[in-house]
Amino acid sequence: MELVTEQVKYLRERRKELQDRYDEYTHQVSERRDRDSINESTPFYADYEETLQHQKDLAELDLIDDTLARTPYKVDRNFDFIDIGTAFYIPGDEDESERERYTLVESNAAMRLQRSNLMSLNSPIGQAVVGHKDGDTVSYMVNGRKIEMTILEIDRVREHYAHYICENPYKKRVCKPASRELGRLKTNDPEGYQERHRITPSQKIIVLEELAKLNGSSVRCKELERLVDQDYASYPTDSTIGVGSQVKIKLTDENGVATVMNFEYINQAVSYELEDHYVERISTLGHVLYGLKAGDRFWVPRTNQKYLRGEVLSVDNPTSIYSQRVR
Repeated sequence: MELVTEQVKYLRERRKELQDRYDEYTHQVSERRDRDSINESTPFYADYEETLQHQKDLAELDLIDDTLARTPYKVDRNFDFIDIGTAFYIPGDEDESERERYTLVESNAAMRLQRSNLMSLNSPIGQAVVGHKDGDTVSYMVNGRKIEMTILEIDRVREHYAHYICENPYKKRVCKPASRELGRLKTNDPEGYQERHRITPSQKIIVLEELAKLNGSSVRCKELERLVDQDYASYPTDSTIGVGSQVKIKLTDENGVATVMNFEYINQAVSYELEDHYVERISTLGHVLYGLKAGDRFWVPRTNQKYLRGEVLSVDNPTSIYSQRVR
């Protein structure tokens, strides 16, 4: 079994949700002990349902950690026909004029998170669509009833997928101004150049997970080990956007269509398991955003002489994210 990156992304989101809930629970227990003057060695009896939920959360957290650590990831994907990891559009269930996007996955891992845009290969419809192309009509049985459906389109836009960042080579991701800046740093400020290649704590977690799946003698393994051993990137001490910032922006295209993005600002992607919660400093958008603050407006150059209008909605630079325990 292999996990596609969309599943990995959802599992990590669920893990964070469970970890936050566990931290809140332990904080409440500590407060009750202090309030009631209960000694640490004295058994603490919490509400039965609360304790039961806590035990379930820990069991699910362990299962998610085990799944992420042991299950290999599928990082390549077929755009010619539907295969594991391929996303595609089909008519909507209630309104066939609407299009619904699904990603074919091998197993039900992360399906329990009720993500409706994952389709298991084990399902009747999953077995029907695998190996087919745009425009093909497929049929499958549900409760003894035959259903026919047309595959409208395979999604070939890499930016729509969870790990599109690392699918594109570095030379295609780095914009010219960022490349020139890195060249100046390499010549005039070696320490600054090294700083521009450091990672954030959330990246380190992902790198450690990738390392657990690699053969220790591989070149990729040695590259990631060097990243893990170095210090974290310096993060902003003010309200401006910098490495490690949690940012929310709004982008508006020439037709007035607005898109809101939430992401972590990083130097550059270093792992194939990175999801699209990141914007690289070396990218065109990332280079424009560096140093801005909430309320600032900006323009992002695009191809064919067009621009995207943008606005920074919020910037969060919590120092606590750099003291989190790396799991």
